[in-house]
Amino acid sequence: MKVLILGIGAQGNVIANEISQNDKVSEVICGDINLRLANELVKSNAKITAKRVDAKNTQSIIEAARGVDIIVNALPPVFNIDVMNAALKVNAHYQDLASGPIEGLPFEQTVMRQLEQDKKWKEKSLTALIHTGTAPGIANVLARRAADSLDVVKRIRLLFYGALETKRFIPFWWEPATAWGDMVKGAIVWRNGNYEEVPPVSGEEMYDFPRLGPQKVVWHEHEEPITLPIFIGKGLEYCDFKMGGSTIELAIVFHKYGLLSTNSIRVKGMDIKPFDVVLALTPPAPQGEEVSEIIKEGILREEGERIIEAEGEKDGRKTLIRYSFSSPGLEESFKRLRGSTSQSYITGLSAAAFTKLLIEDKVGLTGVFPPECLGTEAADIVLQEIAKKGIIVEEVN
Repeated sequence: MKVLILGIGAQGNVIANEISQNDKVSEVICGDINLRLANELVKSNAKITAKRVDAKNTQSIIEAARGVDIIVNALPPVFNIDVMNAALKVNAHYQDLASGPIEGLPFEQTVMRQLEQDKKWKEKSLTALIHTGTAPGIANVLARRAADSLDVVKRIRLLFYGALETKRFIPFWWEPATAWGDMVKGAIVWRNGNYEEVPPVSGEEMYDFPRLGPQKVVWHEHEEPITLPIFIGKGLEYCDFKMGGSTIELAIVFHKYGLLSTNSIRVKGMDIKPFDVVLALTPPAPQGEEVSEIIKEGILREEGERIIEAEGEKDGRKTLIRYSFSSPGLEESFKRLRGSTSQSYITGLSAAAFTKLLIEDKVGLTGVFPPECLGTEAADIVLQEIAKKGIIVEEVN
């Protein structure tokens, strides 16, 4: 079996390393417009080949994908539809990590435009498994598991907190355009049968995390409140995603100054968008040996917790189900997989666990769908795979 990975950055690098170890995979093609990281992988792994791919050119994607069985799309979400079309053209299964953000497109529509392709994929008996990172991804699997424990589901909440500060200023440990993009627009909340857009970094509350205690979280733009109401059912009335931590605190300050505005302002006779300036000045996510240097310089603060909870009824009684999942920190992640960060480690290995389902024909579904649609057996495989890598899920009170 041949797998094409598009986008060999922080996540793509981890995915390629992991799935190349599967005995059913004969070749992993690493496609990117910049082959620096891909060529490094080629040197250390006989199964991996590098191919220059210009994602802005659909024909370039199609040429790279001819003869492959699976395309894993680790590119920015703006390329999703083009890659999906290429996968259909070459009769390959498809996987991505997120639907948005995409500048100029409402967040809800970034998700819906993929789901609307469901019929075309079913007609070809192909699978397009979307949203397969940590969140969305593992979070969706746990939301489904919690919901399945209840007879009626009233509320599903996803609450993430993370703070990683080093002596070197690194605002984001993943792709900055995606990270900032998630904070520019208002988040989507599902409430009483409708999607509701709420202002950016609003809805502040102190949530009592089981391990960390009370921490400030705010609404954050994410895919789960869009897909979970569609696929969970069971009378779901409310769903949201909130996030807290050092990057959120930075975003709150930037919003107050208007620095995340995408509207042009006049400065010294020139029209500029404050968001473009912020993005241009944001350092890229560290990769490779740079991560080792940052660790040696010193980690000042590192803490985090991820909670997925479902509230409803079981046997006529009000019931709350909560799952927590944790992963190795920055230093441990780098030791386990050289060149990775705590963020790329958990996201990349989560994605690779979903890829294993496609490789081993364990998905059991065709069409376009997110992870909450997977059956119990497939979900168990994913959770077992990430557990092997130190990514631990537990039910908490």
